[in-house]
Amino acid sequence: MENSKEAPVLSKRNNKLLDISKACEIIAWIVLVIYCVYGFLSQTQIQVLKESLILGSSSTTAFNTVLRVSEVLKGNLSPMVYLKLIVDLLTQLLQGVLGFLTLYGISYGLKMLVETDVNYRLNKSGDGNE
Repeated sequence: MENSKEAPVLSKRNNKLLDISKACEIIAWIVLVIYCVYGFLSQTQIQVLKESLILGSSSTTAFNTVLRVSEVLKGNLSPMVYLKLIVDLLTQLLQGVLGFLTLYGISYGLKMLVETDVNYRLNKSGDGNE
């Protein structure tokens, strides 16, 4: 019952910082998912474009293009093309992970600020009562 007479532990500023921290955590996960999906989709599109350039664009129907792309996927590409695709995909994934870690770090930093402020105020009020 003593807590009801004391001042609230979290101030409005602390609640705002915690809200921003929670938003950073949510956005961090969104950024990670978006970069992963974007990396896979962009590499798939680049691979299809490169394969169509390698095979030539003499066919005008979509069915013939799909058949040609499937022929290339069976192993007609050089290893350097696959290496470049892998490096590009890993670059996209790394950017997503770095964005995720940055936003998550900001979130934890804000939580630490709130915790430090609360501990300081509680210790300050505890020292005055003794």
